[in-house]
Amino acid sequence: MKRGALIYQSEDAERNAWFAHEICAAAERAAIELVLQVADVPQQLNCDGMDFAIARTRNAHINAHLESLGIKVFNNSATCAVSNDKLATYELCRELGISVLPTVTAARCLKDAPFAFPVVAKTRDGHGGKQVCSARNAAELAAIVGGEPERFIVQPFCSRPGVDVRVYLLGGRAVAAARRQSHGDFRSNYSLGGSAALVSPEPEMLASAQKLFERLGYDWIGADFLPHDGGWVLNELEDPVGARMLYSLSDIDVAKTLIEYIKDKI
Repeated sequence: MKRGALIYQSEDAERNAWFAHEICAAAERAAIELVLQVADVPQQLNCDGMDFAIARTRNAHINAHLESLGIKVFNNSATCAVSNDKLATYELCRELGISVLPTVTAARCLKDAPFAFPVVAKTRDGHGGKQVCSARNAAELAAIVGGEPERFIVQPFCSRPGVDVRVYLLGGRAVAAARRQSHGDFRSNYSLGGSAALVSPEPEMLASAQKLFERLGYDWIGADFLPHDGGWVLNELEDPVGARMLYSLSDIDVAKTLIEYIKDKI
């Protein structure tokens, strides 16, 4: 019997307890031994007898440590590192020819003002719409970033704020897509009270997903796209991607789907 670990960081373990239970139950039904571990740094892991790991963390050092031991990790460290640094995401997208909004650090924006206000400012490592703000002028931007201008990136608004499409991707294949709509906020995140409905992903979204898969070899991620100038631009990658919205909108058993995919890979 294959043995694996489902890894969460301490800040996420309790909030995701239901989904963690579903993943472990799906693994048991598939004759896989899967044990939940809570770890914030690699030194807190127990890797004895571990054949694989499902890393539901945002710490790429954990993934890289497991890989150094020859343990198969879902997702790999490259995917985790890029997904959890928005500036790295945009730089990779530009390299691969994937459309993104113009992006600079807050430090450069405050110095050179490369595009007009208002702008969107967000931390490089934020998620779930947290630490995403709008700034009407340089003074507001300076107040938002405080003494950490290199930690924030700045972009112009897309041409249709408050709407995006999240594509759920498994091994380079689109499992589902959901259009999210805000209610009185330029952020469309479902966790912030926006509404959502299933849609078919656009061909350019699938093309972008394929380019990212060829480079990163990701397993289970979310790719968020914004409408802009008649097309779509990639806004961010989510690793780990949440499952609440997909469970609420569809009859897809996310845990079962993920375990079946992993069983085929180990």
